[in-house]
Amino acid sequence: KRLNENAQQLISNALWYTGAYNDTNIGSAALTTKTAYINERNNNPNSINHGKYCSNGIICNDTIEHTLAWIGKVALQYPSDSGYAISGSSDSTEYTREKCINDVTLSSSTYIHCEKSSWARSLYGWFLSPYANNTCSHYAGDVYQYSDTALFGGTGYSYGVHPSVYLKSSVKITGGDGSSTNPYTLGI
Repeated sequence: KRLNENAQQLISNALWYTGAYNDTNIGSAALTTKTAYINERNNNPNSINHGKYCSNGIICNDTIEHTLAWIGKVALQYPSDSGYAISGSSDSTEYTREKCINDVTLSSSTYIHCEKSSWARSLYGWFLSPYANNTCSHYAGDVYQYSDTALFGGTGYSYGVHPSVYLKSSVKITGGDGSSTNPYTLGI
């Protein structure tokens, strides 16, 4: 569904990062919210996250120039967005917000303790961040539909998307209380 012109006027252009994950930074214990954020925003041109890393095999035969960022109004959420939207576990005092961000990996079975308190929780769908190694370039971040963990899957699957926007700094709440029955209304 298309946003009306008034709603579009509330959205700002933003810089969206497209740094790729790779084998060394999504290993079994590596991908926490904090490390996800760092990889998404990697701007080192000599890094493995920059440019075309896939070089071996038919899946790598594309001519797309890979960039680290682009400017636009709408993009998908980052894997780190879900993590930074956590307030701490609602079912365990062990999983504080700090522990969920710094220590709990996004693909672990214990991440569900953290995710339950996230206002950006997604049951399944695609994220903005790509995954690259030397034999594939067709993977992107996703939350698998039978799990509440962040993984990386082939982009041929039909998952949902969750668009994300940045509002202009002049936008104000003009009404509502933020509940599902009385959502916020916005204006300039």
